[in-house]
Amino acid sequence: MRRRLLVLIATLVICGSSATQVFALPPAYDFTGQWSGDLTGKGETVPVGADFMATSDPRMFTGTLTVGSPLNLTCTLTAKYRRILKMHLTCDNGRSSILRAHLSPTTYALTGSTVLGHKHPVRAKFMLTRTPA
Repeated sequence: MRRRLLVLIATLVICGSSATQVFALPPAYDFTGQWSGDLTGKGETVPVGADFMATSDPRMFTGTLTVGSPLNLTCTLTAKYRRILKMHLTCDNGRSSILRAHLSPTTYALTGSTVLGHKHPVRAKFMLTRTPA
């Protein structure tokens, strides 16, 4: 009985340590600065610019996102970086949206997608890059 308990404990310890490695968060990343890129949906490409500012939490930041013509939007955002970067946007047209992106720290690029529109939703892809500091 005691031996089975020790085997069970050893198994749980091994499973727990491997689960920690699988679900570990990526290292914190400094998103502060100017980012630019484009948003592509339904065959149309629109320029996008962003200015991100750090917060006291190394996994969060705030900022503004500007979408060019023909949409012409300015949005404020709060973002949280886990395995996927999640940005909550509130735009000057009264609409809100969530952007999900993946970070490539070696190329300084954010790539992701979002859904635009409510009546006739369109999936749009975006890419933002910044110049290394």
